[in-house]
Amino acid sequence: MTYDLRPFTTWITEEFAPSVRVGLGAGDYTRRGGGEYVEVYGAGDMACILYTLDAINPSPTENAEWASTLRSFQDPGSGYLIAKTASLSKVHNTAFTLGAMNLFDVQPEHPLTFSRNFNTPELMQEYVESRDWTNGVYLGGEDVIGLASAFGLVPGTVSDDWFTALFDYFDTNLLDSNNGMIGRDTPMLGTLDQIGGTFHFAFLWEFYKRQLPYGEARIDSILGLRRPDGDWDTANIWWMPFDSLYMLTQATTDTGHRVGDVRQCVESVLYMALGRVMDESIRQQTFVDSDMGVHTLNGLMGLFAVAQEYLGTDEVLTDRPLRLVLNKRPYI
Repeated sequence: MTYDLRPFTTWITEEFAPSVRVGLGAGDYTRRGGGEYVEVYGAGDMACILYTLDAINPSPTENAEWASTLRSFQDPGSGYLIAKTASLSKVHNTAFTLGAMNLFDVQPEHPLTFSRNFNTPELMQEYVESRDWTNGVYLGGEDVIGLASAFGLVPGTVSDDWFTALFDYFDTNLLDSNNGMIGRDTPMLGTLDQIGGTFHFAFLWEFYKRQLPYGEARIDSILGLRRPDGDWDTANIWWMPFDSLYMLTQATTDTGHRVGDVRQCVESVLYMALGRVMDESIRQQTFVDSDMGVHTLNGLMGLFAVAQEYLGTDEVLTDRPLRLVLNKRPYI
């Protein structure tokens, strides 16, 4: 079976992207249709979306404009990059914006001064243990891996030993062998909260060429937590499937475990997602009218890129092969 994404990707480039432009600069995008000013989850997300589509090839002038827009979110004193409208955490804002900068091979204007609160293994472990790894794995993963990604994206912020200590600490203390996911005192099968949180660890470990342990258990848990109707979480039908497919395809490639079941899952999720986005009313409500519509679209394009990478370009049809941003740098 083939899955033709071209009508949807054409809609993105010809209709959606122009609708969220709000300025003259190449990177001047808002976070929703009808938005009035440039935002982190507009400019940063459109950078990722256009990169995924292989639709961004900036001239030197345009590259400088993207850099200027993305750098403008930085607080010079702390070094954090912060959304104008409070959205997610400032750690997420920072890592996400730095990830967008990486697509243009640029660095922030000011150092990450806030790193002094986390820049030794001891300080990081103290921060890790201050988080809730039973019911707050999703948020903990966003922030811990946000810090690690930010530090990795700005060379010299922390030492290589810092990363080694981080990997070893989680592998030893917070990775549950029962379900293959990050968590402490969680159910044997795991939870949806763990899926969302562990995704962040999976892409950081992958970027640094480390294999997240217990891949077989992770596959069993993620497949086991999927609902009979095909969704994992009816309140999160865009990002949760991306998180799940990323980890499933990664783990089955590493382990060879349940290859057929994973392929069937990828195909059915792709079929559901494509059916949804070709419904004009769903598309309008989700990506245009929603307050974080551009960010949601970025997550969906990540899902499509993972599916195409796994199933191949003969099955998942696009004008040009999709490029998963996580293959270039961590964080999304």
